[in-house]
Formats: sequence, structure tokens, C-alpha cells
Amino acid sequence: MFKNNKLLIALVVFIVWVLITFIGIILQVNGALGLDKLVTQGVVFAFVAASALLLFFVIYSKWENIGFNWPASKKSWLLLWLPLIYVFAFMAGALSNELPSNDIIFLILFNTMLVGFSEEVMFRGVLLQGALSRFSIWPAIIFVSVAFGMVHSLNAFITGEVTSAIIQSVAAFMTGFYFMAIRVRSGSLIPGILLHWFYDFSIFMMVYKEAGASKLVEQTPQLDTLPQILPILMVIPLFLYGFYLLRNVKQDINGIKSQ
Repeated sequence: MFKNNKLLIALVVFIVWVLITFIGIILQVNGALGLDKLVTQGVVFAFVAASALLLFFVIYSKWENIGFNWPASKKSWLLLWLPLIYVFAFMAGALSNELPSNDIIFLILFNTMLVGFSEEVMFRGVLLQGALSRFSIWPAIIFVSVAFGMVHSLNAFITGEVTSAIIQSVAAFMTGFYFMAIRVRSGSLIPGILLHWFYDFSIFMMVYKEAGASKLVEQTPQLDTLPQILPILMVIPLFLYGFYLLRNVKQDINGIKSQ
């Protein structure tokens, strides 16, 4: 079964993953809640369940080229230089404020680890392989990147903020395009998982306030045009760098490669 109709199977896994993630969060928080609050109020069990689903699928299906191998070249890690600047900048912002307690730091670290693992395996692992079974490389990349962006619009059901969710969706598409470039160029999910984890962790650390008044960077208050689109402007360099890294991407019989 798992050797045929890979795109259909990947889409079924994706739908189940979405339902587990978002319905699970809604049931756990029982009302609108900012994403910055979500990751600091306790372990998000929807993230645990979604990650477990993907692990079960990967082990049971035995699909090749999912990406759990180590990068083929040590030079692959050098591709992370630009987003690491973002991470260091966000952490510098966090250190300039009063840091949360150790318990809160652990919750942010653990929850963002689950998000990084779950989203990278779902999109740049399972869904990408499903798309490559039906499409050539560029349509597959665009399909997965659009899906990654669109799913973030569902955060409106968690936060109750539609405009912010749409802005986050566009920003997620752009950053997702860069994460796709890392997946293709490294031949592995591992750099993307680690980067996704620490990227999210640094953002939540930066915006954390003990009184709980802060918002995630994608949820900027609607004061004027610039603050609303700031998250999109911020990730334009990552989007363009992703295009640059994918400039020679090609497809071979075993999956993807770049020359």
C-alpha cells in the first residue's frame, strides 16, 4: 500500500496531522490564546501527538529519502549562516529583557523542539516525497511551500486574530521556501529541524513578557501598514537566499539533488 499512490497517502497523513495539531490545541487551551502564551503554559500535547504520528508513519511506511540521514557534506551546515544571524539577533533581544524562569525556558525549548521536528518531517519530509512521486521538482517545491504557508493561517482558530494569521501565513511560505532549500541542498532534514527549533525558540524568548502582554512577532498590533507587514519584510532575505540556493536544483531517480 505504502509503495503506491504516495501523494495521496502523504495528503491523508497531512490532513490527519492538521486535525491532530489544531483540534488538539483548541481542546487544550479551551479558547483563543496567543501563540506566545501557548508555548509557555505547559507541554502542548497536540505537538507530542503530531510528532508521534509522523514517527509511526515513517517507521511503518519505510519510505526512502524522507531525510533522517546525516547531511552528506559538512559544508551543508554553512548554508545556515543567514538564519543564524536572525537567531542571534532574537536571542540578543531576549537577553536585553528580563529572562523567564527556568521552567518557562524549558517549556519554550521543548514545545519549539516538537514544532520544528513535526513541521519539518511533515512538509519537507513526507509531503515533499509524496509530491515528488507525482510532480517534477519545482512544482513539488512550490506545492509544499504553499501548503506550509497556508496551514499557518489556521492559527486564527487558536489566536482569534485573522489578520495576524494571514500575515503569518505569507511569512511562513517565505521562510518555508528557505527551509526547503536547506532540505534540498543538504539532502537531510536534520539541519532544518535544528534550525527551525532554535529559530522559533529565539523568537518566543525575545517576545516573552512575565506579565503576558507580548505578542509573537507575526502578531504585530494593527497600528499602521508597516508594523503589519514587518514579519514579511523581515523574512524577504531568507526567501531570496532560498531562491539562490535552489538555482541549480534538479531531480534524479532517487529524489532530489542540486548541482
